[in-house]
Amino acid sequence: MDTINEYLDYLDFMEPINEVLYESEFEHWSTAGIKAKIYMLNGELGDVIEKIGAANRRGDHRLAKELHKKQDVIYKELMKYKNRLETGKDIAKDTAEKLTSTGNATKYILAGAVAAAAVVAAYKIYKRFFSKAAKACKGKSGGEKTACMKKYKIDGLKAAKAEIMKSMSKCAKSKNPEKCKVEVKKKALKFDAKIAKIK
Repeated sequence: MDTINEYLDYLDFMEPINEVLYESEFEHWSTAGIKAKIYMLNGELGDVIEKIGAANRRGDHRLAKELHKKQDVIYKELMKYKNRLETGKDIAKDTAEKLTSTGNATKYILAGAVAAAAVVAAYKIYKRFFSKAAKACKGKSGGEKTACMKKYKIDGLKAAKAEIMKSMSKCAKSKNPEKCKVEVKKKALKFDAKIAKIK
């Protein structure tokens, strides 16, 4: 991204998929879910650091300054989830101990882990659509650009949802297939909601 506007386009484009991640109830406490968010934030941090270096090499200090602000925000968020990871481990342990008596502890954790991994895969797929949008919408402005970006947002969300649904086949290998399917479907519904909102 060579300009502030292109960077802002990126932030706007990624907003729907980021909202899906942050809205998930499961990921608020699950160790697997927190690790998924840490993975995502590490990727964002790496991208921003790389862009800061490129901006500085071009002498674009204004963009570099904006990127440094974004870097600080991502870093603080990353530290929050790293701290929460330890808490999540404790909660997961307590939950497992409580469910051991019913024989469902391992089933519950594995069901959630499949859904969390699917969200990470969906995030990667959606991110690729920004590159497509940047090329297809380049040179457009106003309503024409908005419509162009919207098209790729929707296409990206549909592709991400399809990736989520693909993980349904993995549920058959889990200890609790029905619980796993419920978790996956919950994630898929979030993508439907984002698509409807954009339309």
